[in-house]
Amino acid sequence: MRAARHQHGELSFTAINDLHYPPALIAMALLPVILGLAWRKAIPAPLGELAATVALALLGNAFVCGALSNPHDRYGARMVWLAMFVAILALLRMTEPRQRQ
Repeated sequence: MRAARHQHGELSFTAINDLHYPPALIAMALLPVILGLAWRKAIPAPLGELAATVALALLGNAFVCGALSNPHDRYGARMVWLAMFVAILALLRMTEPRQRQ
């Protein structure tokens, strides 16, 4: 079970973690902002609903993995990409030119 090279110190993920961790925290912090922008109708409501769903999923995952099992970073890392996805969608939606009606 402990035959993986990274568990024996042969592989280091420090550089990848240094690159991945700050954008993940920023993306998670932006979820309530995206929800607020959708509430103010600055971005479409479905994007705000997606942000709320992802935020609840991340909180639920943190609760289940923290309260019902031993907390490990890998459980959160499996879902944090969803926050980044929503943040990128919101950024793209806000920077696209407005269509005239």
